[in-house]
Parts: sequence; C-alpha cells; structure tokens
Amino acid sequence: MNRANRIIFFVVLILGIALFIPWGKKTKLDLTFKHQATVFFQNDAEQNYATFKVEVADTEEKQTQGLMHRTAMKADQGMLFIMEEEEIHSFWMDETYLSLDVVFIDTNKEVVFIAKGTEPKSQEPIRSLSPSQYVLEIMAGTADQVGIKVGDQVSWEFITE
Repeated sequence: MNRANRIIFFVVLILGIALFIPWGKKTKLDLTFKHQATVFFQNDAEQNYATFKVEVADTEEKQTQGLMHRTAMKADQGMLFIMEEEEIHSFWMDETYLSLDVVFIDTNKEVVFIAKGTEPKSQEPIRSLSPSQYVLEIMAGTADQVGIKVGDQVSWEFITE
C-alpha cells in the first residue's frame, strides 16, 4: 500500500469510528417526584378514605416514560395517566423496577379494574377488563391496604403553581 492509499485508509477509518461515537449531550432522566395533583378515593358515603399525591402523565412522552427507572416511591405517591379516549388500555412493566397496583378508572371516574402486585420488568401486558380513560399506578399492596375496590369513585385536584 503506497503512502497516499494509507492516508486515505486512515482518514476513512477515523471518519467511520467518528460515526459511532455519541456526540452531543446525553439527556439524563429526571426521576425526582413532582406533586402535580392529588387523587381522592370516595366510599359509598362519598367520604374520602384514601389520598395520593401524584405525578400526571398526560402526554404520549410522559405516558411512555411512566414510572420506568424509578427505584423508590412512597405509599402515598403515584402516577395518574390521563388518556385521550376511554378504551381498553394496555400497560407493561419493562424497565419499571417497582411492583405496582394499577387502578383503571373509567370516564365517570369509577374504578373498573385493579391489577394488583404487577411483576417488575415484565413485558406481559397489563390491561383492564373494561374500558378506562384514567389509570393510577401506586405501590403494590396499597390498594388492599387502603381498601380500594371496583366501583369506588375517584376525583382529583391539580396543583397550581
């Protein structure tokens, strides 16, 4: 190989390697809890019996991220997913390290299904048996501890800054 060919070879090699180097700043996930709304569960007497401070996932990006990569959450915290339409929604636990209770809520803000104690990092779909428009994710075991059941009414208030 003559000198010109060696120079061309090394230039091509360096450019090829440069294509695989992640240039630019990597975005670090912000996993700090943000209290954006408060969710209330009411019993038949319309009295609040459980309250949760929640983050709100109301965009496709936030819904895709969900609680992924979180390693801890308090028992009175959660995430409220606000979907565009009432339908059978499906969730999975890929990259979610916490076991959760997933509470499905219909457009009338009534609990229609609870998936209890989900398996962390599972790719098995979690879906309601009935259409829902809202989904609340809380720590596994919390639904039983506070007595959340199908048919309960739910309301929420957004935190204004």
